[in-house]
Amino acid sequence: MATVGGPCFARQKVLFKNGMARRPRTGYATVMRLPPRPKLSWTDEGLPVDTGVDDIYFSRDDGLAESRIVFLASSDLPTRWLTHTHFTIAELGFGTGLNFLAAWELWTAQGPPRGWLNFVSFEGYPLDQEDVAQALGAWPELTDIAEKLVSKWPDRAAGVHHVSWPEDRISLTLHIGDVAATLPKAELKADAWFLDGFSPSKNPEMWQESLWPLLAERSAAGASVATFTVAGGVRRGLQSAGFDVAKHPGHGRKRERLSGQLRASENREEQGPKPRAIGVKPDAKPSQIAVLGGGIGGSFLAHRLAARGARVTLFD
Repeated sequence: MATVGGPCFARQKVLFKNGMARRPRTGYATVMRLPPRPKLSWTDEGLPVDTGVDDIYFSRDDGLAESRIVFLASSDLPTRWLTHTHFTIAELGFGTGLNFLAAWELWTAQGPPRGWLNFVSFEGYPLDQEDVAQALGAWPELTDIAEKLVSKWPDRAAGVHHVSWPEDRISLTLHIGDVAATLPKAELKADAWFLDGFSPSKNPEMWQESLWPLLAERSAAGASVATFTVAGGVRRGLQSAGFDVAKHPGHGRKRERLSGQLRASENREEQGPKPRAIGVKPDAKPSQIAVLGGGIGGSFLAHRLAARGARVTLFD
C-alpha cells in the first residue's frame, strides 16, 4: 500500500500517449533531449549572471525582497488564497527557482490549511543542480525549502517535469524548452502570472507578441499578472490581450514595476471544455480516494488524481 499526498513520479521512464503507457523504443536516452545550458558566471557578490544575454538572475538589491514585492505583493496572494482551495501560479522564467521558493514560504505561512498550490513554470535554459544550490545559499531563511527543491531538481532534459511536496501541499510543474514551443502546448488555468524572463531588451525571444494572447487563454477568471519590467512593448502586449495593467513603484534600482488583472470580458475560462491538466482548479474540495490495483492504469489514475490535490491511497 502506498499513500500519495500530491503529484509524484517526476522521473519515470515511461511515456504516456493517448492515456496509455509505453516504453521508449530505443531506450531512455532518446527521451532525454538536452536543452542548452546558460552561459553562467558569478559576480564578486556571488550573483549568477547569464553572459549569453548579459543579465543577472535577480536583483543586486536583494533578490528575495524583489520577489516578495514585485510578484507576491503585486498578486495580493495571501488575501486571494482565502477564497481558493486550489491556486495556480504560472511563471515565465524559472531561473534559480527563487520566486517559487518565495511563494512556497508565504504559502506555508498563510495559505489555507487544506489548500493546494500548483506552481507552473517555463524555462528555456535550465541551471544545473549545483549552481542552484550555490545561488539560493544567499538566503539562510530559505534553507529548509531550498534544500527540498535542490534535492528534487529535475534532470536537464527537455519536456515536462513534475515534482511535489505533499507535506506542504505544493507542486511544481516545470516546462523545459523554448517558450514559443512549450507554452502553446501547456494546458492550465493560471490564477496569477509571474513574468520574470531576462530583460526584454536583452532577451526578446521571451517577450514575443505571440505570447500575450496565450497568457489570456490560459488564465482563470480575474487572473493577475506581475512583472519587473515596464517596457512599452510588454505593457501594450498585455493590454491588447485583455489585461488592465498599471505602473507601481519598483524595488531597488528599478523605479517602476507593472501589475494588473485580466478583464472579465476577456476571460476564456467558460469558453469550451476546460483542459485536463495540472493547474486546473477542481470544482470540489480535495478528496480521500482509494485506488485498487497498482498497475499502469491504477498508477496513472492515482497520479492524475493526486495532481489535482486529492489524497490517494494505492492498494496493490
